[in-house]
Amino acid sequence: MNALELSPFDAAAILIVISAALGWINHRVFKLPGTVAMTLMGAIASIIVIGIEALLPGSRVSEAVSGFLGDIDFHETLMNGMLSFLLFAGALHVDIEYLRKGRWQIAFLSTFGVVASTLIVGAGLWVLARVVGVEVPLIWCFVSGPSSARPIPSPSWAC
Repeated sequence: MNALELSPFDAAAILIVISAALGWINHRVFKLPGTVAMTLMGAIASIIVIGIEALLPGSRVSEAVSGFLGDIDFHETLMNGMLSFLLFAGALHVDIEYLRKGRWQIAFLSTFGVVASTLIVGAGLWVLARVVGVEVPLIWCFVSGPSSARPIPSPSWAC
C-alpha cells in the first residue's frame, strides 16, 4: 500500500479526530455556529491541500485526495452510513416540552401539508403531462407527487 493511500476506516478515523479537534477549538476560541465553522474548516482544508501541492509539486497530495473522494459512493455513504447519525444528532436537540406544546399544529401541518402537497404536485404533474402530450393516469401522478423529489432506488440486482 502506498503511503498516501488510506483505507476507508483510516480516513473516517482521521476525519473524526480532526472534526472533533476543530469543533473543540471552535467552541473554545471562535464560537462560530457549528455549520459555519465546519464549512470554514472544509474550505481551509482545501486551501491547505492546494498549498501543499504548490509548495511540493511532486507530493501528489491532491491526486491522492481526488482519488480517495472519487472512490466513495456518496449516495450509499450518506443514506446508509451517515443519515441515521445525523437524524439522531438532530433528535438530541429537540425540546420535548416545546414539541408537546405545538402537537396540534404539528399534527395538522404534517397531515394536511402532505395531503395538500400530494394534490398540488400530482395535479401539476398531470397537467404538465397533458401539455406535452403524455397520457398519465391521475392516480399515478398523485402517487409520484410528494415522492418525486427523491431518487428512485435501483434494485439490488441492477448493474
